Amino acid sequence: MTVSLTLKSEKLEPVYGWLESNGGAKVQLWGWETGRRVALLAYSDGGDDGFGWSNWLANTGGDPSVLTPLFDQLELVVEGDVATKLNATFLGTFTVVPNTAFG
Repeated sequence: MTVSLTLKSEKLEPVYGWLESNGGAKVQLWGWETGRRVALLAYSDGGDDGFGWSNWLANTGGDPSVLTPLFDQLELVVEGDVATKLNATFLGTFTVVPNTAFG
């Protein structure tokens, strides 16, 4: 089961680092505008290749993270056990939103 967690873009950096070093789970990071997903920013397919920026964002050159402030709100779609670990590690960072499926 997946869980959707929202967070402010300025709180992403430590969360992103945690996701990179605790790989192996399916994860999607979305940019939000007007209360809905508008851009897939980063993902992991659950394999050993880890969690990284989406192709379009990586192709912008340099550090793709500089573009995340374009979105006030971000959404992480993660597996339930990962959501539990993230909430415990980053207390008060996330808001749980109604469940959405990977897709």
